[in-house]
Amino acid sequence: MTQAATMPQFDLTEQLKAYKSNKIQARLLDEAGITSPTDPMFMHLLRASLDFTYHAQMFFPDPNTPNSALKLEPWQKVELNYAQWGDNTYDKHGTAIRKPIAINSPRGFGKSVFSAVCADEFAIHFPYTKLALFSTSQEQANDLMDKVRFFIKHSIYAFMINKKMDSKTQLGLINGSIIKAFPQSEVTIRGYHPHIKIVDEKARIKREILESAIRPMGRKVCWLELGISTPFGMNNNHYEDCSNVDVFHVKLLKPTDVSWVDEKKLALEVKTMGDRIARQELYAEFIEDADTVFKPYWIEKMLDLHLVPQLKGIFGRSYIMGLDFGKLRDYAAFSIIHTEANGQIVIDHIERHLHVDYNIVIERARELCNIYNIKLLVPDGNSVGIAILEQLERKVKVPIYMTQLKTKDKKTKKEQYRLGFIFNNISKLNIVDELVKAMMNFKIKSPHHFNTTDPINDRYIYKVLENEMIQFSYERTNSGNITFGHPEDGKSHDDTLISLMLAVWGIRYAMAMNPVIRGVPNVRMSRPDRMPTRDYGTPR
Repeated sequence: MTQAATMPQFDLTEQLKAYKSNKIQARLLDEAGITSPTDPMFMHLLRASLDFTYHAQMFFPDPNTPNSALKLEPWQKVELNYAQWGDNTYDKHGTAIRKPIAINSPRGFGKSVFSAVCADEFAIHFPYTKLALFSTSQEQANDLMDKVRFFIKHSIYAFMINKKMDSKTQLGLINGSIIKAFPQSEVTIRGYHPHIKIVDEKARIKREILESAIRPMGRKVCWLELGISTPFGMNNNHYEDCSNVDVFHVKLLKPTDVSWVDEKKLALEVKTMGDRIARQELYAEFIEDADTVFKPYWIEKMLDLHLVPQLKGIFGRSYIMGLDFGKLRDYAAFSIIHTEANGQIVIDHIERHLHVDYNIVIERARELCNIYNIKLLVPDGNSVGIAILEQLERKVKVPIYMTQLKTKDKKTKKEQYRLGFIFNNISKLNIVDELVKAMMNFKIKSPHHFNTTDPINDRYIYKVLENEMIQFSYERTNSGNITFGHPEDGKSHDDTLISLMLAVWGIRYAMAMNPVIRGVPNVRMSRPDRMPTRDYGTPR
């Protein structure tokens, strides 16, 4: 008791004087309405100055309900604490020693909120700190910067924003700290020397950009590299870093590591997504891609950050359109592409319509043929009858792909043709193979979806296409039939992908000027039911 009584007491009056002597801290007292050292808010402010997690939940708003205080998930608290203190070891300068952080997370677990809060905490608490945020695209970089700005702007720290250094890509504070957001471009990244590097969706950051541009940045002054992502296959730095616990501080989040997820809700979401996508996006599994038809690395290379969806055709350019009519519960899908002089295939436009009458599909096909200079239309010849295809031919007034049948006409002994692409066991493999060859040689480009989740966004359809590619599979049944596509759950689809396959299938015939066009005599083509020469994966 005697020893405890003689211990020096924490003098709140002196602490308040110290705060008032500092311009920024004095302004904080005013913003919080603190005038007395016994004000409970002053104790909150003192504690918050020492603890990132306490500070964030005390002063930052909830993004979903801005009038409520932010509530961090347990994993966010643990990782924010590690970002601040590391392993509680320090160098000779008194700086906390931290391993690079690698966090693997399911989709929708608050990754961007965590990244933004982490950036704000370092910027506020450590004057003259330089922070760099890296994203897959300029749009995502801007979105992450908006979250960074949101937390400060809607807190008592709003006065700290330096208006002269407040833009879409950067945020400066009056204490000298600055936060900058960068897309994955080697040109824009060079020349900046940050103390803190935060890499958002690291699995989708190109290896050459991460290794040759991001990691060398400010290596003499850098305190911390934080990489956080949902997995995307195994051929990337994110997977390798999450496997290297000797070098990295690794956090592998489980699907129920947040308060709002329960097993029943998770199971319901799995049914709507399909097994492979669910394992990657919801369970955050690193999935070996050897048994997939379309490799994640190919898909990553296909999505082009600079391509813009084309709402109409460009004068002088010719296009090919693939059309999947869809069945009763499926979408009718259109894919419009063109080829560059170097053989590059470019996806210009994709759209789909659910539960629409065939007459509406035909009318939309006619409209698209007028909007774009369609030189060849490749429709699915199996989903509808010959009468529907003939009606399509009359309406669109453009060449329609025809399949050469195996048998000749019994009376005339001439070769027979049928409108549309006819799917059978061999032609199914061929049409997949044609797209696989384009993707594995990086000869096809698509507009990037920037991970948009809003179906109204005109880029959302490219996220749909990516999802269909990821979960696409095929198998040979016991009877020898080839089935491919998606889980038969009534909610997953492959219509967009099929329409793209049809369009790509038409390229070699359109470019060689030898598609079989009704009314053009003496035009022959190789049948689409010949076996492919390339092996593109193991059936599953």
